[in-house]
Amino acid sequence: MLTIVHSKNIECSSITYQLKRSISNAFLTIIVIYSLIILFLYQHCTANADLEKERLSEEYYNKIVEITASEINSALQKLSINPQTQNFLIRINMNDLEICNEKCINYNLFHFGAVINQYIPKFIHYKIELNKKFLYADFKIKNYQIEKIYHLNKDNQLNISLSIDDAYWNKIKADNLKPFWMVMLFVTFTGLLFYILSKVSFKKFNKSYALYYQNLYQKELKYMETSLMNKIWNLSFYKEKDLEINCLFAEEANRLALNLADSNDEQSMINNSKLRNNSNNLPCSIPLYQQGKMEEIKVEQLINLFADRFNKENENITVKLTSQVKVVYFVSKAALYQIIYSIISYLIFVINKQTEGSKHTIRIVIDNLAKSIKLRFEYDGLPEQEEIKLLKISSCFFKKHANPFILNINQVFDILRINGFSCNVSYIKFNIIDIVQKEEKIEQQITKEDNVILLSSFSKKRYD
Repeated sequence: MLTIVHSKNIECSSITYQLKRSISNAFLTIIVIYSLIILFLYQHCTANADLEKERLSEEYYNKIVEITASEINSALQKLSINPQTQNFLIRINMNDLEICNEKCINYNLFHFGAVINQYIPKFIHYKIELNKKFLYADFKIKNYQIEKIYHLNKDNQLNISLSIDDAYWNKIKADNLKPFWMVMLFVTFTGLLFYILSKVSFKKFNKSYALYYQNLYQKELKYMETSLMNKIWNLSFYKEKDLEINCLFAEEANRLALNLADSNDEQSMINNSKLRNNSNNLPCSIPLYQQGKMEEIKVEQLINLFADRFNKENENITVKLTSQVKVVYFVSKAALYQIIYSIISYLIFVINKQTEGSKHTIRIVIDNLAKSIKLRFEYDGLPEQEEIKLLKISSCFFKKHANPFILNINQVFDILRINGFSCNVSYIKFNIIDIVQKEEKIEQQITKEDNVILLSSFSKKRYD
C-alpha cells in the first residue's frame, strides 16, 4: 500500500515537473521570439530615422545650393555674364558680395540672408562659404553633420555645412521610434500578464492536481484498507471453518481410538481398522474411514460448509459444489468430509503449480445410486488423462500441508479402493475424477505396514 502511494507521488511529481518544464520552454521560446522582433523593430525604426535625417539634410542642402546659386546668377545677369562660359571674379567685402567682369556690381549679404531664411527652417543650422571664405550662416556652431562642395564654375565654389537641430531631431527620432515603444509596451504587458496567468494557473493546477491525487490516494488507501480487512476477515473466517471441520475430524479420531482401545482381538482390530493404507511413504496422517457402518449425511449442510470454507481461498480458483440429492450414505460424516476436503486441497495445489495466476474452476457433483455415493470432481487446467500424472506431485503436497487430517491423493485412492470404490481419472474437455462405490465390495486384508498413526495402546503393542 505504501509502495502504491509512493509510486503515485513519484508520478504526480514527474507530471508536474514535465509540465513546468514544458511551460518554461514555451515561455523561453516566446521571450526569444519577442526579443528578436523587438531587436528587428528597433533596428528598423533607427534605420528609418537615419534615412529621414539623411533625406532632410539632402533636401535642405539642395535648397541652400539652389537659393545661393540663384541669387548669384541674378547678380551675374545684371552684368550680362554667362557663368558657364565666361569668367568672373567674386569677392566678399564686409557686408557685400562684389562680382566683377570688366565692371563690378555689389550684392548685399543682408538681403541674401533674408532671402535664404525664408526657405530654410530654423531647425536647420547651416554655414555657407564662398571660395573658402565665410559668406553667410544662421548662427555659428562648432560641428556640422554634413559638409559638401558645390562648384559654381571652374574658378568659384561653395562650401556648405549643414546640421539638424538636436531638439528637433530628437522629436523626429522619437516619432520614428513610437512603433518600437508601442511594441515594447505590448510585449512587456503581455509577458507580465502571461507570467501572472501562468503563476495563477500553476497554483490552481497544483491545488487541483494535489486535491485529485489526494482523493485518489484516499480512495486507494480506503480500497486497500477494505481489501486488507476483507482478507483478514476471510482468513479468520477460513480458520473458523477449518476449526469446525478439524473438530469433526478430531471427534471421529477420538471415537476410533476409543473403539480400538476397547478391542481385545488383535486380528479384529486389523480387519476393522482402516487407519492404515498402502500409500507411498508420506508424512503421518490420520484417515477417518472405518468400515462396517453407514451414516446418513445431509448434503446441503456439507455444501454450505465447504462453500464457506473455499469461497475465497484463492482469487483465481473458484470451488463450486452441487447436488440433486438431499442425503447421501457413507461410513461417517467425518470420513466423507475428510475425503472431499483432501481432494479439493490437492486440486488447488495442482492447479497453482500448473498455471499460477490464471482463472480456474473446481466443480464437485455429489450424487447417490441406491444408497451408494457417487462423487465427481471436475477441474480445468493442463490435461491429466492418466492417474500417474495427477499423482506426480503428491510427494510435494505434504510439504505445504502439515495438517494430519488432510490426506494425500494417494491415500484417498488407496483407502477408497480397499473399501470397494472405483477411482478413475480422465479428461473430456476438462479433467475428471470419478469416485463410485461398487455394488460388490471386495474385502481385502491389509498386511503391509504404512506410515499412518495408530490411535490405541493396543496397536502400539502390536508393532512392538
